[in-house]
Amino acid sequence: MEDWGWYASVKTRDSDTSIALLVYAWPFLEHCWLIGLDPKRRLLRRQHDTTIRAAVDCIADGIDGIICSDDRFESFGWREQNPFDTGVKDPRQ
Repeated sequence: MEDWGWYASVKTRDSDTSIALLVYAWPFLEHCWLIGLDPKRRLLRRQHDTTIRAAVDCIADGIDGIICSDDRFESFGWREQNPFDTGVKDPRQ
């Protein structure tokens, strides 16, 4: 584990597309985490954007199924842009 969080590579059953699963501690709120999904691009093989999007959506749906069914999590949502890049201080907004 690094200081900033965790990293894992995830593949869906339906494709050969690897998605980076990034988990960061949110620096502005205690007990708050940011989960990022980032496609891992291949140098020699171009994957279609719809294939990549389907893999990201599949993994996001799996995470939704885990988190939304567990009452230990107070709130949860997805954003298209990285909140670290947009200056958001409270992810609940």
